[in-house]
Amino acid sequence: MTALRTLTIAAATSVLTLLPSSVLAQEPAVAPDSVPAAARIIARYHEAVGAAALAAVQSIHSVGDLAIPAAGVTGTLEIWQGRPNRTTMVASVPGYGEVRTGHTGQNGWVLDPIEGARLLAGPEGAQADDDAHFDSHLRPSALVDSMRTVERTTLAGYDCYKVQTAWKTGRETSDCYSVETGLLVGSVRTHHASTGPAQALILYEEYREYGQIRLPSRITTQVNGIDQVITLRSVTFDSVPDSAFTPPASIRALTGS
Repeated sequence: MTALRTLTIAAATSVLTLLPSSVLAQEPAVAPDSVPAAARIIARYHEAVGAAALAAVQSIHSVGDLAIPAAGVTGTLEIWQGRPNRTTMVASVPGYGEVRTGHTGQNGWVLDPIEGARLLAGPEGAQADDDAHFDSHLRPSALVDSMRTVERTTLAGYDCYKVQTAWKTGRETSDCYSVETGLLVGSVRTHHASTGPAQALILYEEYREYGQIRLPSRITTQVNGIDQVITLRSVTFDSVPDSAFTPPASIRALTGS
């Protein structure tokens, strides 16, 4: 499910690098007397999103729309995800073209109109490996070294607990979980791209229920102060054919497959 939420940043960064930069601001923290342990917050999140039901799901297919309001840009988005760590995403923007990203299970990759085909390595590769894992949003011990609750704070108007997560790949993210619902409402990370690192804020909103599973239907990514908004129109489970994860020929040529 994490690919649904974060692989879209690759497409956002490709388009946003064409636009002017500004400062990304967050609201100040509110110091609490005490905060729950990270393990308790994550357990509540598992319950809130239906992690037990999600464990039976083998693949997810999502279709939606994307927009960059400040630039008047609109487009479409389609994502395929499969256990344990295969993904394909296609973002189509009129006047810009298609941005394809994915993970073969061994390599993260990007194909876009500006840079062409490339495999992701270094910090980009580590980021892609984490994001491609089907359950990475659940912060499993196989991917995460440690988690600690930092504070109770306010992020984009949400009263939330900020949990600092250290990943086995060496990355760190600051994740905010709603005090009221237990749902993940925002995450701050350093996003790595070919243009260099940039701070990214991801907001997860308008959760919808799919049986016992809850997923956000609106994902807003802020990079350099510019919003990219994704609105999902449909989400289906266990309907993805294996062929959906075959990368384009130009990517296969790079992997030798």
